[in-house]
Amino acid sequence: MNQTRMADPEVIIPNRAAGYWINAAGDLINRAPTETSSTLAAGGLLSSVRDLAIWDEALYSDRLLSDEIREAMWAPTILPNGENTGYGFGFAVGEYLGRPYIGHSGQVAGFVARFLRFPDREALIVVFLNRYQASSRTVANRVVGLYLPQ
Repeated sequence: MNQTRMADPEVIIPNRAAGYWINAAGDLINRAPTETSSTLAAGGLLSSVRDLAIWDEALYSDRLLSDEIREAMWAPTILPNGENTGYGFGFAVGEYLGRPYIGHSGQVAGFVARFLRFPDREALIVVFLNRYQASSRTVANRVVGLYLPQ
């Protein structure tokens, strides 16, 4: 994994995408980068699909985490009233279009991302879009429909 790092808007990073958004007039414009001090891990990390595929592959082995830790990390939190939150340690867990999945999504300063693991198929879908408030869910749904049909 040599393309994953903390974001720094001042560092030249080869092949880094620029972020865009729609302004109040409805025009597509460049989005100024967010300072990492205001985002930290929530948008303060840069990666590539290739690095995330390497990381995902490592998660299927014991190289990084034991079975016990993975099970705890990907188990949904149950509240004292019995409600299932559908959220583990930093990951949404449950069903996605009828399939068991583990995932995370987010958006920051001109970018949106979605990471979907389907452990029953050992499949990973990563969606990176460089336009703020674009729908990564729409893209992910189409990819899931193509590669993991019901």
